[in-house]
Amino acid sequence: SKESTHERILERTGVRASVEGTYVPPGRRGKRLMLVLEGRSRMDIQEARKLISDIGGTGVGTRPMEETRALVTELLTYLRTKYHYCYYCSITFNDPADMQSNCPGPTEEDHND
Repeated sequence: SKESTHERILERTGVRASVEGTYVPPGRRGKRLMLVLEGRSRMDIQEARKLISDIGGTGVGTRPMEETRALVTELLTYLRTKYHYCYYCSITFNDPADMQSNCPGPTEEDHND
């Protein structure tokens, strides 16, 4: 099975990575999502930050398009699952049932009708 980014960070550095806050679309006000790193030492945190940078790439063209698509899909799935937020609808739904009833689906193609 595919290892999640959080699991990879924990396994390789011993640092727990979590996300706090709420996704707020660009141009809107509100508490933003924050990445929280918890580790035993400053060195562990620095190692985790380097790993995150390596996983995320450091600029345009640093990763194959297929890998970029997979990361974007993972992020959008996370936002849908954890926060009931659909990027394409630009809406935070009340719960999974609300999202199921009012969102056409998880992909951009689902929203093109």
